[in-house]
Amino acid sequence: MAIQRYFSQLKLLTMGLIVTALMIFSLPAQSQVSSRKGIQVSIKFPPTEDRGAPARTVGVGSRGSNACTNTNPKTDNSGNALTAIIPENNIETTVAPNPTVYVYVPQTIERTAEFSLVERESEQPVYQKTFSLANHAGIVKIDLPKTVSLLPGNTYQWEFVIVCDQENREEDESVDGWIERTSLTSEQANKLKKVKLDLLKQAQLYAEFGVWNESVNILTRLRDIRPQANTEWKELLKSVNLDDNIVDAPILNSPPEKTSLSGS
Repeated sequence: MAIQRYFSQLKLLTMGLIVTALMIFSLPAQSQVSSRKGIQVSIKFPPTEDRGAPARTVGVGSRGSNACTNTNPKTDNSGNALTAIIPENNIETTVAPNPTVYVYVPQTIERTAEFSLVERESEQPVYQKTFSLANHAGIVKIDLPKTVSLLPGNTYQWEFVIVCDQENREEDESVDGWIERTSLTSEQANKLKKVKLDLLKQAQLYAEFGVWNESVNILTRLRDIRPQANTEWKELLKSVNLDDNIVDAPILNSPPEKTSLSGS
């Protein structure tokens, strides 16, 4: 009886160990997310080739001689001008039909801004938006709505304008850039699928693939839920030679629009 009881207990113990092992090995994806919380991932955007777009622009005096932002030291002591948050070749790549545009806006004495997007080859308007600016410097997000659908392989040009004088639009300040919708290769898509629960690794892969919009979008989301991601955010923006003061600026949500026109 003692021997039988011994083997019964041994059997129960063995079964318990097997069940525990199965539980551990069935959770690799979940542990992948939590295990990365304290790990820094290097996220740098690769050098970009000249694609014919104008150089990345800043907005001081872009249209007129009297700027309404940081040419006046009383408005913004960072020394930064209106700047597109975009690679140095001034082309934002994306796999999304309705990506996000980011623009650093210094503190300004004016409150109205305009954003427009056109298809470059046909010069067909795609989206327009007029909105109010915050009363402090920051990186403004312009989310293209779902009614906008950029076509793969097409190039679009956007312009962000601060209206400095409603009576004299020659005084406006502006920056512009290009957006190109691209497609992932099957190999790239498979790599992303393998890390679908690891957002930081996804951002790193998108950067390696040369896809700007998705890498930036992921890091802006992670800044809110994982403070350590601020390090990777800074590294990504510095890799395209954006100024430290811009990199450290707060990210402002997409402002509500006053009027808009959209279509494709």
